[in-house]
Amino acid sequence: VWPNSSIENFTMNGTGNGIYNLTFTSTRALGQYNVTIIANDTFGNVNSTVIGSFNISLEDLYLATDSSNYVAGEKVFIIGKGFTPEVNVTLYLFDPTGDPIVGYPVNVSSNLTGGINASWEIPGSPTLGYYTLNATDTSDTLRTVNTTFRIVSAIIETDKASYEQGEQVNITGYNWDINVNV
Repeated sequence: VWPNSSIENFTMNGTGNGIYNLTFTSTRALGQYNVTIIANDTFGNVNSTVIGSFNISLEDLYLATDSSNYVAGEKVFIIGKGFTPEVNVTLYLFDPTGDPIVGYPVNVSSNLTGGINASWEIPGSPTLGYYTLNATDTSDTLRTVNTTFRIVSAIIETDKASYEQGEQVNITGYNWDINVNV
């Protein structure tokens, strides 16, 4: 029985030794599913047993970018999950002063599992600082989540997040002015 009380019958596949299996992959309807197995044999005997239920709920909301720092001209890849499947999710993008970015908000469609993917190309002369990104589920506006990323003038990175004493640290950087000492 689906969460909306409709009933659907499925045929289980025999795997041998009296074991039957069914894989249920639909995640469109959220809520509690009640399961009843009805067994009948070749002699016409029928037995039904209520064996339980399971619940499908939304994942915790998550919103992130593929990096925490960017420079002018780079593309920001946006990923999220935990939204209602197959609905519009509104993305809001604000600059460091709190002003909305031109072209935003935009709607993106969530996939079958409630995930989203989007991108934003940083213009040639952006305001430097922390940008705020918000994603709001249009079918349930209480499902909203924020993240931030930073636009900087140049990037400096190491090859690892932490090191042990004696290890070599490789430092790289890009987007510095040409022909200057760094």
